[in-house]
Formats: sequence, C-alpha cells, structure tokens
Amino acid sequence: MFLIYVPENQAPTSPSASLGKFRDLETIDTAKLNLQRLRLVRVQWAHSPSRSMRGCCRRVVDTDKPVVYSATSKSVSISNVSYCRSWACPWCAYKRSQDLAETLAAGLSVANQRDFYTRFLTFTIPSDRWSFDYQLKILREAFKNYRARFNRHIKHHYGVKAGFSYSFDITIRKTISKSTGKRFQPHLHIHAIALVEDAIHDVSFDSRRCWQECVDKAHGKPVRLYKDAIHVENIKADDGVSSYVFKWLGSASELMKSQNKSGKLGKSMSFYELVELIHDGKAEDAIQVYQEILIAMKGKHFSSVGRLMKRLSKDFEPPEPEETDELLVEEEEIHVELHWISHTAIVSIGGALEFVLKQLQRKDLAKIQLIKATNAQAEKMFKANLFTNQQIREIWRENLLRMGFKSPVIPP
Repeated sequence: MFLIYVPENQAPTSPSASLGKFRDLETIDTAKLNLQRLRLVRVQWAHSPSRSMRGCCRRVVDTDKPVVYSATSKSVSISNVSYCRSWACPWCAYKRSQDLAETLAAGLSVANQRDFYTRFLTFTIPSDRWSFDYQLKILREAFKNYRARFNRHIKHHYGVKAGFSYSFDITIRKTISKSTGKRFQPHLHIHAIALVEDAIHDVSFDSRRCWQECVDKAHGKPVRLYKDAIHVENIKADDGVSSYVFKWLGSASELMKSQNKSGKLGKSMSFYELVELIHDGKAEDAIQVYQEILIAMKGKHFSSVGRLMKRLSKDFEPPEPEETDELLVEEEEIHVELHWISHTAIVSIGGALEFVLKQLQRKDLAKIQLIKATNAQAEKMFKANLFTNQQIREIWRENLLRMGFKSPVIPP
C-alpha cells in the first residue's frame, strides 16, 4: 500500500536545479580555506566525544624528530603529527573528499565514453519527528535494500553488472521545528551515482516506488514521504557532479556556507556551519547536536566510490597538457622545523597555529626568523630541564605578540 505524495510537503531542494551549476564549488581562496579549516579543528579538540579525534594535528608522532610546518601561497601542511582521518574533521575530511572525487570523476569519464547507463540520484526520508540516530538507521537500511533490488533487476533483465557510488549528506534545520520544538534538527539524505556496465538507453525500473517500499520495510510500517523523496537525473558529463557528491566531506562550498537550502520546512545549514557556531559561541545547544551526530555516525560506513567505478577509473587516461610557450615555475615551499615542545605550546594558544602558518604563506622573513629563534629558546630550556609547560607557552605568547598576533588565548 502506497501513500499519496502531497505537494505541500516537499523536501528542501537546492536553489539550482542543474548539476552543471555546481561546477565551481571552491568559493573561497585556497589559502584562507586551509587556515579556516585549522581554526575549526579546535572545536573537535574541545567537544568531540571520540578520543581518536581529539589529537588531530596537535599530537606529535615521533618526539625525536622535528614537527615541520610547510606552506606555499595556496597550501599549508604539518608533518610528524597525528591525523584522525575522520569525516567530521574539517582538516582530514577535505583530503579524503578530494581523493574520492578524483576517482569518481575518472570513472564517470570512462563510463560516459563507453555510453554506460549512469544516473545521479538523491534519496531523502522524513526527518522532522525522527531522532538523528533513527534517521541514520532507516536511511542506511532502506538504501541497502534499494541497491540490492536495483542490482538484481539489472542482472535479471539485462545480464550485466551495476554498482553505486554514494555519500550521506548532513543538513541541519536553522529555524525552530513546530512539531519538535528543536532549533537544530539534523537530518540526512544520500547522493548516489547508479552505474550500469552497458550501453542501455533506459532502465525500466521504478525508483520512486522501490524507494517507498524500502523505507516502509525499514520503518516497519507505511511512511509518508516527500513529493521529491527521490530525484533521478541523467549524467552525460561530470560537470562538477563528483565534487558535489562528496561535498559534505569538507569541500569549500559546504564549509563556507554557499550551499544553504530552504523550503517549506524552513532554512537549513551544513554540518560545518554548526561547527562554526560552536567555535564562535553563538549557540549554546549546538554542542549537544554536534556530539549527537558524531556518536550516531561513529564507526559507520557511509561513503563509497564503488568497486565498478574504481575499476573504470583505472582505465582513465588524462588528457595531455596543451603546449605553451610560457615557462611554468613551481612555487617553492617554505619550511620551518619546530621542536615538539614548541608545537605543543603553539596549538595550546588559540589561533596561534593559524597565525604561524599565515606568516609562512606570506613569506614574512622577519617573523619567520623570530619563530625559529623562539623555537630555539624553547628547545634549549627543554634540554636543560629549566622549563614548565606554562613557561614555554608564555615565551611563545610574548613573541607572538611582538609579531602582531592579536588574540593569544591560553586555556586554563
């Protein structure tokens, strides 16, 4: 038994109906973006319920080796420190997002060359009354059943293989829900690429009917879905689809607020906007929602390029670069080696890590020399056993002030 879809209960949709308009997702200068991500990492240091995420970029791996800060005008990196590799980390998630998007883009290019059946799909479920943990349970179970039924259908009727690339996407209500009274009502949907390894003009498969049945089965009784609970779109070219599918992992657009959605259920925001609210101290109940999301999704598998797409990506041959008379000069990285005690002191001062890396990006030689001198002083005190952690932090705080650091905040 199916419930009738009603127009007045539509899922919030993107302001752009065309995937082609998501081509340029990086909406902020790359240099600023890297430093912004480091700024937001401090939220997970302070509020993450998972111990594995609290040491990202601040725990030294080998104390016998220096911590190396490297920077160009458009990138920054830190070596000899631990990384959490979590989807919820603004620093680690972006790196994983790039890797997945590149593989998906290569696979899509080969699939389109061979005229394989490819579709972009978006799956949603009702979220206004369900807890985030229950939303995740239903969405995962329903999507698992949908993929199994789609694959069986393709195998039975066409005798070929099918596969899915997908990611779970988190958006959060900005306004107060009338039904629950909550301001922050996190909900999920899935972006997926359905790929059939054959040149089929069309597949006679009722995706909307199948999705309704899968959600009903996962919930245990009929569910009233939105009118646009599933969206299906043909893909003839990448046009930014690969970046859009994995955008929630930390792309600039999602991190920097350019993909806000609005609909009859009210305005919504990205997961990383919630992190920004926590960092700026603008919402008291945001921390509780942030921790609720991390606890619910810890240890879950919720993104994949798919084996079929990975196999296709290996056949991808990148186009040869066009010949040019201009001589391309690679920008030289600026490196600064710091003792582990200096790195520990810097990350314990709010904003200091971003400030130091910003001086490297600007190639401010005078300040870089002062950074090196401060490190030498701290290392000398450490080896002479004439220090406390507080004294080392105070040395760095004073010298950062001389460099123009505006807000050295040392936690108690």
